[in-house]
Amino acid sequence: MSTIVRPLEQRTRRSREAADQNRSVHSDEKVKAYVVDAHMGLVRSSVYSNTVALYSNDRHTFNFWKSLNTKMVGVPQPREGKEMVDPLSAVLAANREWCSRTKVTQPELFDTIDKGQSPNILWIGCSDSRVAPNVVTNLGLGDLFVHRNIGNTILPTDFNSLCVMQYAVEHLKVKHIIVCGHYKCGAVQASMGDKHLGLLDQWLAQAKNIYRDHLPVLQDMSEEAAFDKMCELNCLVNFYNVCHSTIVQQAFERGQELSIHAWCFRLSDGKLVPLAVKEFSKCA
Repeated sequence: MSTIVRPLEQRTRRSREAADQNRSVHSDEKVKAYVVDAHMGLVRSSVYSNTVALYSNDRHTFNFWKSLNTKMVGVPQPREGKEMVDPLSAVLAANREWCSRTKVTQPELFDTIDKGQSPNILWIGCSDSRVAPNVVTNLGLGDLFVHRNIGNTILPTDFNSLCVMQYAVEHLKVKHIIVCGHYKCGAVQASMGDKHLGLLDQWLAQAKNIYRDHLPVLQDMSEEAAFDKMCELNCLVNFYNVCHSTIVQQAFERGQELSIHAWCFRLSDGKLVPLAVKEFSKCA
């Protein structure tokens, strides 16, 4: 059964009564709400008073969406006479400026990327805000397929990273996978300590094991040198995990052109430091 998002001026009495029961804001506040077409997966935006609600000719669909915490999607608008300042207005303004400048310097860029993507590189990196892939490589839109997480970690149980790898290798046919760590990595530093970090402790278990395995060597180094070495070791272990993943192994067996690289970004001078590479043949 198709779902109809009814115009507000055509709401039926039943819809109005149901909406009133789901009232989640003051009567004098306006709310920007997202009206969802549950069957088609479409999201439409509207502004109206008194409630956040979803309208459907299917009563069961309506009750299902009404049962959700719709208050979370409501965005209260400023009362009359009060100014609401968007804290990200400067970011949006910078985006508009970038769009205008790009249309002049690269007039065909937006038309090109609008048609699809064909990157040659899958970048697996850390979420750290100081290591933005397209910035540190000086590459443009569409040049990198990117996956980032805490500590540039690749685990055989992480479906997120594995799905990214599979899509990049089997569908985009990337020719290179770069596992890029960085020096002064907070995740690596945390793995060398003994603080309890909640869920992060599970995510960092692999890095903690790397630290324990290499502790005899790391103990003979200065604190800074040991930290740098751990950042490199963490990168290399995840590089190894990529090489030995079923996705990459099958690509090598097919004879697909593919090389895996381990790099580490140095914050002090902005340089990428190559650590290892494996290419074209089945990993040992």
